[in-house]
Amino acid sequence: MKRAKTSTFLLELPLHVDWSQEHRVRAHLEAARCLYNALLSEASTRLRRMRNDPAWSKACAIPRSHKQERAQAFSALRKKYHFSEYDLHEYSKTARVSWLADHIESTMAQTLATRAYQAAIASVWARQNACDFGARGVALIVSRASATTLAGVSCLIRVWAMVAFS
Repeated sequence: MKRAKTSTFLLELPLHVDWSQEHRVRAHLEAARCLYNALLSEASTRLRRMRNDPAWSKACAIPRSHKQERAQAFSALRKKYHFSEYDLHEYSKTARVSWLADHIESTMAQTLATRAYQAAIASVWARQNACDFGARGVALIVSRASATTLAGVSCLIRVWAMVAFS
């Protein structure tokens, strides 16, 4: 069943900050970039190990007409190599240590883990051998959403920051 289409409004306001606030925002975004790259690297490593297993070739050799058998073979591989979104969430708990923990809360770490998993899965479907990592100097979007009521109207407010590092 399709979701009902609702009107969406986007209000873009410039953010004026002083140098200390800009330093904090850049530190948070740099920490998010570093954690995302660590999560993406872990997902790529697990995926590479899974693809190098002889069971991967056997699973790929199963005809697509045998859907259940093929799905079970790939599912067993994902379990064996801990390649799932939730396993990456667990890894994010151990990767979010020291200075990263000061800048990134657990919900943001889970969001980054989800993005890293989706990027790794996209590389499988696109038959790529590598994922794109966030490089220094490249803009990174970090968003935060919260539901609220404004003037009696239920709204979803999304606050996001996009900073191009220089």
